[in-house]
Amino acid sequence: YHPGVSCFSSPGISFLEEVNTQAEALFGYGRAELIGQPVDMLVPERFRAGHAQRRSGFFAAPSPRPMGIGLELYARRKDGAEFPADIALSSLAALHPPASGGTEGGLTLAVVHDITGRVRAEDALRHNRDLLLALSRAAQSVQRARAPDEIYRAVGEEIKTLGYETAILALDDDR
Repeated sequence: YHPGVSCFSSPGISFLEEVNTQAEALFGYGRAELIGQPVDMLVPERFRAGHAQRRSGFFAAPSPRPMGIGLELYARRKDGAEFPADIALSSLAALHPPASGGTEGGLTLAVVHDITGRVRAEDALRHNRDLLLALSRAAQSVQRARAPDEIYRAVGEEIKTLGYETAILALDDDR
């Protein structure tokens, strides 16, 4: 998998200056639809105000780093669909200095990864861990139980903590 890569400029309103073919595929736009457009077109509406503040913070001290450390980041496709993303930023000011001799701006490289698969895998791992813990607690309850109805209740309560309704049936193999 190749990440989408885009370059944008200026600490105020950043405009897309260059994109790779993976960025086109990732966001669902053609190259001509992206070049010259504000980078905010790729940011979900609900995050745009915060994005402007974080962008200003980056331009105040530009250095290679992941964007939004400790935050869940999302990007927006052409069709409006959002996806979880990892985004790394790096200033290219040394290669592409700011226009008109200023000290702010220049080009910034953004590398965007769609992490939908990773997020789903992490959710599944959390769910399976919770299920395993509930089953472990249920097994401990079974060992302490004195009567069958205590077993059914304990196991049912533990599994219910995970959002499952559990039917427990007692089977008599001797009949």
